[in-house]
Amino acid sequence: MVLIFAAPLCAEDYGLEVIGLEPLFAGGIQPFFGTNHSLSFSRQRGSRRAHNDDFEYDFAHRATAGLHYGLPRDIPGDLTLSFFAPLVYRDFRVRTGYGVVGDQVGGLGDLGLFMRGRYLWFVPGDGTERSISLSASVGVELPTGASGLERDGIRIPRELQPGRGAASLTFAHIALFGLGKLGYGGRLDLASVTLVRHNSVGVGGDGYDFGDVFRQEFVFKLRVIQEKPYPGNTMFVGAGLIYEAQGADRDNGRTAHDTGWRQIAIKPWFSWHPRPQDIIQVEAEIALWRDVNGSQLVEGVSFFVSYGRRF
Repeated sequence: MVLIFAAPLCAEDYGLEVIGLEPLFAGGIQPFFGTNHSLSFSRQRGSRRAHNDDFEYDFAHRATAGLHYGLPRDIPGDLTLSFFAPLVYRDFRVRTGYGVVGDQVGGLGDLGLFMRGRYLWFVPGDGTERSISLSASVGVELPTGASGLERDGIRIPRELQPGRGAASLTFAHIALFGLGKLGYGGRLDLASVTLVRHNSVGVGGDGYDFGDVFRQEFVFKLRVIQEKPYPGNTMFVGAGLIYEAQGADRDNGRTAHDTGWRQIAIKPWFSWHPRPQDIIQVEAEIALWRDVNGSQLVEGVSFFVSYGRRF
């Protein structure tokens, strides 16, 4: 039996604005680059902390480069097409059915293709900056990353491989509500992102299927800088609450032990447009509560930094 750790799926994994809190744009391209880092160093059984007698850990790093293409404005829906390619590196020490294994792996991850479009955009026009923007996103990740790496003739656990070994399909709904201007010239927004991800379309490599994911997040965004004339230097800060759950994995049709989890996390968030064409984002996720099936190595914190430039 292999003991599996929880690896919470972050929306940041998909690249800047693929599934995110920034507005869509029509026309032009936006190359982007982001890095995502997560640290797992404690063991949990159910909702309780467990002893980490083998000093297990997993430090996961993901660098993602990609491109957004906003279709011309004469095409309705503010459609944005996105492509990204991640490089993955992990340094780990975990217990498997063959004993404690410590090593490093790296390589190309799973390539992603996404499309996002807006179906409702409402602005009252009364000068209060209230607004409603509703959009949806669909995407597929292709099994381009290695999923069968071995060390000394022993296969590295599936969840530590650079790729998942199967295509995955993601659906998301993004709702942005402009709540209005504040007295000092700021503005308050509320973002709601609902995500469902089918991690193994068909059957994964060697009959192993990762559990599906549901994620709901609510983030309040506060505009603290808006230089004039618009659009000038603009900065937002925010904080949010996330509920996320992943079902148990399936190994040749049978439930895999020590897989599947649920958690509630907080999300500090920062976005800065020093110039209208540039965007810098910094985010973190910190778990407040978590419940896992069986015994798992769990993530302590993850953070994400990205930069994009629109042409």
